Amino acid sequence: MNYRVSDGSVGSTPSPHFIGYSGRCAWIHKFASDWAVESLERIDKIASQWEPLTPVHVVDSSKRVMPRYVFPPAPLENGRCEFIDASIQSASATLAEYVTDLCRKTTVNVTLLSQIVRQFYSFLVNHWDETLMASAQYAGSSLYEKAVLTSIYASAIAVECGYSSADVVDIGLCALIGDIGMNRVSAEKRETERMQSPSEYREIHRHVLHTLELSRHIAGLSDKLRAVCLQIHERPNGAGYPYSLENEQIHGWAQAIAVADAYTAMTSNQRYRKQLIPFAAMQSLIMLSNRRALGCRFVGAMIKATSLFPIV
Repeated sequence: MNYRVSDGSVGSTPSPHFIGYSGRCAWIHKFASDWAVESLERIDKIASQWEPLTPVHVVDSSKRVMPRYVFPPAPLENGRCEFIDASIQSASATLAEYVTDLCRKTTVNVTLLSQIVRQFYSFLVNHWDETLMASAQYAGSSLYEKAVLTSIYASAIAVECGYSSADVVDIGLCALIGDIGMNRVSAEKRETERMQSPSEYREIHRHVLHTLELSRHIAGLSDKLRAVCLQIHERPNGAGYPYSLENEQIHGWAQAIAVADAYTAMTSNQRYRKQLIPFAAMQSLIMLSNRRALGCRFVGAMIKATSLFPIV
């Protein structure tokens, strides 16, 4: 269940596993800066204000009712996807530049990052099938290309779930920046072909803290959105990280992004395993949802968005 804060934002059930409540997260205090710990405590305070949310509107996927948006149609000719493909490549390069600035502790305004999300949201609104087709066929596998693709899929899931245009952009934004902390994890550890050791797993899991630290330099980014980014790798069955949250303890937006992130990882080139075709990736998502490793509602939304399976 999703929840709306008194100021109109969206969140999830206040969690007893948040910082200050669970000894299982003691390593966060050990490895996070004072600012990060203070930020986590502010996020926990925000969570205490959440109340039940009713969806803004319901999308009839059979009629593909899309929210109106102000951006003009993308210049696609004869159904070709070259323009969107080039846009993904350009957006990835732009995101890489922004993250480099963040690593240098240079402030980046959140509106600059939102512009990337808005661009692809407009593509979805005006060219839904072509946008998802171009995304599925995109051959890039860099950290930033995966971030852009995850943002596109997360936005599509958000549309299918009936979120408002503003919420779709926020969800896409969280998906875009949710893994930027991986920039501080060595490529060797991220893409190793061998079985990773427990210490290497812990190092990779710390990327959520790196993301939190980098987000400090994103001007205008709210703690509410930082909370979503922090929960992207949580899982309904409690097997996620960093807090081992379960079910409704996990922000609805984070669960939507988790599905998009998993799909992107499965359909992208990886050194440690072969790329899956979209159909096989969707089958894997369904199996994961059956094991409560992903939210069923959001896997269903992904299926509707891509129309790979018939929906009764």
